[in-house]
Amino acid sequence: MTRDIQLVAIDLDGTLLRDDKSLSQENVDAIKEAIEQDVQVVICTGRTLPSIQYLSKQLPQGHGDEYLILQNGAVIHQLPDLNIVHETILTEGDRQAIYDVFKEYRSEEVQMVAFDPDKLYLIDDETANPTVVQDAKTLSTDITLAKFEEVLNLETLYKIVVFGGVEFIDNYLEKIPNELYDQVHIVRSLPVAIEFIPKLANKANGLNALIQLLDIKAENIMTIGDELNDYEMVKMAGLGVAMENGHPEVKRVADELTLTNNENGVAHAIRKFVTQPPHNS
Repeated sequence: MTRDIQLVAIDLDGTLLRDDKSLSQENVDAIKEAIEQDVQVVICTGRTLPSIQYLSKQLPQGHGDEYLILQNGAVIHQLPDLNIVHETILTEGDRQAIYDVFKEYRSEEVQMVAFDPDKLYLIDDETANPTVVQDAKTLSTDITLAKFEEVLNLETLYKIVVFGGVEFIDNYLEKIPNELYDQVHIVRSLPVAIEFIPKLANKANGLNALIQLLDIKAENIMTIGDELNDYEMVKMAGLGVAMENGHPEVKRVADELTLTNNENGVAHAIRKFVTQPPHNS
């Protein structure tokens, strides 16, 4: 049976990008081949808009409407004008609840940042630690110092992230009360980071919003990811693909595995399942 894939959603870090954050020509070529077969290709990432604008210039574009799913599904932009077609924000109540759980653990190692559409805010600290500095560099976003009261009153806030050492994050996850899990969506996006995003915001829900807009069924999409923030979208897709370098839980719910991000795993999956789909008798 031939797979009818009409849309491919691709994570960035650990998936489309190599470990050094570069984009291989092999992956670019495979995406172009999919677009030429009228398959919609959508980047679906936890990153912010400023951090992917350089990448969007390297990726081939289709002739119709193109979209970006950012902030782990909290916002969808339509290209080329970057109009917002869908967004989910943290309420003031969400922000306060997250801060109340975090504030007693603040230290030089452990810091909290928040993201609106354009900025990365370092909350209640004067100097960013090396982990936050590296994240800001990866996201191509300057660090803006802010008191929590300022962040609480921002009109639009997509997510809050707590950064700390691996051991701290391991322990911190266990200390988060069940009430907060009920209130917001909590995901460990990196070994050193926990993301708090709106309850209805994850990559799967962002994709569902987009495919409803495009009148595409979940059974006709392929998703490719590696980390726990990709878990829901890999699980919900008609064809969920996990990277060989992916988290064991993501691999467990995937329909297929592909090569690692350093071995052009995205190109391998696109060519195997989309542009050169298998034909079984």
